[in-house]
Amino acid sequence: MDKRITDLLDLLGIPNIESEEIDDYQVFHLEDYDLFNQIYNKLERNIEVERDSDSSSLNEEDTHITYIYKDLLIELVGIFDEDDYTLNIYLKED
Repeated sequence: MDKRITDLLDLLGIPNIESEEIDDYQVFHLEDYDLFNQIYNKLERNIEVERDSDSSSLNEEDTHITYIYKDLLIELVGIFDEDDYTLNIYLKED
């Protein structure tokens, strides 16, 4: 895994979560809503992480919140009725 991603996980205090590479993303499968909510709160409170509100959506069925941190694009995705949650991190190329 790219060091920039592990640095971000350390910065946010996110526990070591198993991941896989899908397309250009490192995808972390979150075990439950509690972990999803914990990561959401850490991303929201971190002053170095910026939410991309134009690319984010939230409704009763699902949420897709996009953040930017340095050269990383972070997507927090939750499909509530399926209890499916992921943290997707993409290395932006300049």
